[in-house]
Amino acid sequence: MKSYFHRFGLLALLCLLGTTAATAQPMTPLRVEFEPANGEYRIPLGWLNGRSHAPIELFGPGARQTLKLPLPARLAVESGRLEMVYTNSISLTPRSQLAVTFNERVIAQLPVNPRQPDNIALINLEFAHLEPGYHDLGFRAAQHYVLECEDPSAPELYSQIDAIESSLYLTATRRAIEPSLARLDEIFDNRLWIDEYRLQLLVPPGVLGENESLQQAAAQISQFVAATFAFTPVLVRVNELAEDVEKDPLSRYQFPGVALPESSWDAVLLGTRDQLAPYLSDVLLDDIQSSYVGIHPSDQDPSRFILLVSGTTPEEVKQAATLLNLTGLALPDRQSVSLTELRLDSGYQRSRPPQSEPGWVRFDQLGFTTTTLKGMYPGAAQLQFWSVREILNPSRPYVDLQLNYAYGSGFDRKSALNIFLNGQFVQALPLQNVEGEQIYRARVRLPTVAFRDGINELRFEPTVIGVDIGGACAPIFTDHLYVSIFEDSRIELPPISDYMRLPDLGLFSQTGLPYTRLIDGEGVSVLVAD
Repeated sequence: MKSYFHRFGLLALLCLLGTTAATAQPMTPLRVEFEPANGEYRIPLGWLNGRSHAPIELFGPGARQTLKLPLPARLAVESGRLEMVYTNSISLTPRSQLAVTFNERVIAQLPVNPRQPDNIALINLEFAHLEPGYHDLGFRAAQHYVLECEDPSAPELYSQIDAIESSLYLTATRRAIEPSLARLDEIFDNRLWIDEYRLQLLVPPGVLGENESLQQAAAQISQFVAATFAFTPVLVRVNELAEDVEKDPLSRYQFPGVALPESSWDAVLLGTRDQLAPYLSDVLLDDIQSSYVGIHPSDQDPSRFILLVSGTTPEEVKQAATLLNLTGLALPDRQSVSLTELRLDSGYQRSRPPQSEPGWVRFDQLGFTTTTLKGMYPGAAQLQFWSVREILNPSRPYVDLQLNYAYGSGFDRKSALNIFLNGQFVQALPLQNVEGEQIYRARVRLPTVAFRDGINELRFEPTVIGVDIGGACAPIFTDHLYVSIFEDSRIELPPISDYMRLPDLGLFSQTGLPYTRLIDGEGVSVLVAD
């Protein structure tokens, strides 16, 4: 009988687990919601926190977390409020509190009640006189569980902010800005509160199927927009302009016959001068005498823009589109520019960071700057770099990294600097000198098996504690717990070798190799079939 009930209970448990597994659904991606009726955007805090569903954690007696709030030039914020859902430990004393800051200024102080750990707060935010850019939305927790003799590492010193239910509500309208080629990054702006920027690529009827130069120009436009948005999601739709447009010679419009759909922010108008003649004013047509790039407000709405890419021939149109893709080239502070000639080298190899010594690349050449981490919960310093396993010597199971770092005095012997590659722990460096230390070129071995094709991420995460951890009512100091990672550290990244296993669809899907070997894509065409 006992065996029967045991088997029955086990079967029921397995059925329950099976049902749970079958009905489990992936978490819905966090998105910004927009209500056109009142111009209100709802931005979940998790969307600002790398689109993470995880709660915002505040550990320790003096915890801080900061989110970057993008403020685009094209949106005028009229009002804002924060609806914050948070939970605190039931062990905290009334002396504890949670503060919200905006650009380091305290805008709200919230009491902590251990008998009411779950709370909702409504906080108004002031956006007047703020410049476009990134602003800091911060959270500070002063947390205590006793009035004296407190252990700052006690696990009950915590609060959580719900990153899904907590949201920013911002009422904003589109703002007309001065059109300038030098400010294209403010028009095609990845700081906009959208999950998918929509752009119309408008062409005269039938022209893309007739000429290869115009096809390449259209591809260049798509690449330019994607790169300007730092490869955040962008939707580019190719639409043909209306046929048989009769232009009114008395019209004051710059773009007669061009209508932007409400679902799109902006448009690119592409074609030769003759092809676009029915859709452009005579003033614009007179300006197009060679390769031409101009940014103009839409006739429908001055807060939306039309980027005009044209020329007298298809080759000049392609040259104008190529101009937009020249990274590092500063365009003039004016609405339009004409280009008579563009000389480019062709077929040059994929660009790589300059090597400080043969086979070595410094951190600063990969975009890393010296970073100092502080406290018992300091977070991590991160470095990203591009690599493929094919460039590594197959006879060696590891890649060398030489790390330059320093740490303060008074560290306990249990302190260490943990190193992760693509989320996998690879090595720890001890921080055991009680007097502190500067270390030059500490050797770290990165297993080649932990590398992946494409973007790789190194993370340097200290686990630190001071030596003053014993004795009744002995204070624990944390202000001396500093760890610095220096930008002159370096990693062994050899030049791309002459050998590569082909075909390799995995390598192709991650990096585009071997077709991306030449950075300008010479000799490569892509056909996307219906």
